[in-house]
Amino acid sequence: MRKFCLVSLAASLVESLLVLVNIESLGKIEIKIKIGGINHFFWVTEINVRGKDGYEILRHKMKGRSFKDLVTEVYVDGAGFSSNKWVASELFDYYGYLPYVADRHICEFLPQFSCL
Repeated sequence: MRKFCLVSLAASLVESLLVLVNIESLGKIEIKIKIGGINHFFWVTEINVRGKDGYEILRHKMKGRSFKDLVTEVYVDGAGFSSNKWVASELFDYYGYLPYVADRHICEFLPQFSCL
């Protein structure tokens, strides 16, 4: 039986997990992530893919491209949202960790990105 330690008011964790699963072409059971933060603004502090460092795998798959370029190639939001992950990509480049991947929500906490 799986245990989840999560309190969330929205599907933010699920959306981020779906993006990562699509990038890696994995089933949800093969990837584990650890997050920290608050609803609509958290950081993915660890990605584990079959026991390997998921961040290392992600950077290899990016092949020098931005995170947003990679996501655009492999993921279509089922709800029809399309932010192109520009803010998430900028934050990933700067900090080395992924935030919640939905720009429409992380912009709420970062006024410098609110006029996109």
